[in-house]
Amino acid sequence: MKKNKLILIIVIITFFITGCYSKEANELAKRYRKQGKINAINYVKAKYNFNATVKSVDEEINCDSIWGCLSSSPNGSVRVKLNANNKDFYVYVTGEYKSNEAIDDYQFKEIETDFIEFFRNNIALNLYDYKLEFNSRGIHEYYNNNLDDMISYISNIELYYIGENDLNQLNINSLEEKFKNHSESINLINFKTREKCNAYKKAEIENVSLSDDNMKNIYKSSMLTLSQGQKTFYNYDNITNYNDDAYVYSSQDNNKYEISLTNLDDLNYYKESYPELSDKKIVQVTNAYSIPSSDSFLYIYFPIEKVNAKKSDKIYLVSECNVNGNKKHFIESYYGIDSTIKIGIVGDYYIEQIRYSQCDIDSVINFALIKIND
Repeated sequence: MKKNKLILIIVIITFFITGCYSKEANELAKRYRKQGKINAINYVKAKYNFNATVKSVDEEINCDSIWGCLSSSPNGSVRVKLNANNKDFYVYVTGEYKSNEAIDDYQFKEIETDFIEFFRNNIALNLYDYKLEFNSRGIHEYYNNNLDDMISYISNIELYYIGENDLNQLNINSLEEKFKNHSESINLINFKTREKCNAYKKAEIENVSLSDDNMKNIYKSSMLTLSQGQKTFYNYDNITNYNDDAYVYSSQDNNKYEISLTNLDDLNYYKESYPELSDKKIVQVTNAYSIPSSDSFLYIYFPIEKVNAKKSDKIYLVSECNVNGNKKHFIESYYGIDSTIKIGIVGDYYIEQIRYSQCDIDSVINFALIKIND
C-alpha cells in the first residue's frame, strides 16, 4: 500500500493576529486562549491519561468582512496544538468557560491504518492507494480498536485499484455488512495505470467533484459504489469517442452520443452574439464535432495534445444549435450561460460540462474549442 496522508474535511476558519483586535477584543482573546489551554490539557488527561505539552494556542475569530478582518472578535472556540509521545496533534475546545468537552485528532492515524487494513483483508485485490475523509476536525470518544464506533465519523472513502479484475465480481460481503447503516459511500475505483490514478488524485476541478458518482473521469475504467450496504456498479460503456480527438459522456442516461466531424459557422457570429468580443481575436483550436441534441448533462473531453493552444491560453467551448427554429451561437459560462459549467484542465484533458436543454429536440449540436486573444 502506498503511503497516503489522511485528508480531513475541515470548516475553514481564520486564525488572525491580535493586532487587528480592539482593546476589549484583545483582552477577550487572551482569556479564551488561557482557558482553552487549560481545558485542552484537562481533556487530554481525562481521555488518554497522559500529560501533554502545549505548543501553540489559536483563537477562532469572527471577521467583519469577507474582504478582510479590519476589525474582528474572538468567537470563543480555541484550537490548541499539543505534543505527547513524540507526536503533535490538535484539540478543539471552548475557551469561554471551564469544560472537558472537546474533539481531537490524536488517534486519526491509528484509525486510518486499521480501516485500510480492514479493507485489505476484505477485498480480494491489492489496493494501490486511497483517500479517507472524516466529517469533523476530530473525534470525541476514545478509540479502543473498535472500528464500528468510528464509522459514523467517516464522510468519504475512495479505494484506488490498478488492474483488470471485474469489480462487479468482487466478494465484498464483509464491507456490505459493516457499512450497511452508514449514510455515506465507499467508492472502489479501477484505473488503467498508476499514472492515470495519480493524475486523478492531483486533478483540480471547479464546480464539480471527480468523486461524484455521476462524474465520469476519462481515466476510470469502472467504479463500484457501496452505500448503506447496497452496491452500484458503473461501467461507463456509453462513452463515445472520435479518433481519440474528442469524447462525450452522459451522466444521466445510457445513450451513446455518436460524434461526427463537422464545421463551425463563421466565428464572427459569436462576436454578434457577444458584443464584448467585438475587438477580440477568436481562433478555433480543435476540430468541430457534431452530436444529437440532449437535455442531459454531457461531459465533453478534449485531449490536450490535440488542442492547438498553450495551457495558459484562454480556452472556451463554443456550440451551435437551433432554438425555436433559429440558429444560435453559444460560448460557455465565461459569459454567464447558466446551462454550462466550465470545468477546465484535468490531467491530460480539457473537460466541459454542458446541458443543451435550450436546443430544439430534433437539432444537432456543433461544438469546438476556441481561444480568445485581446
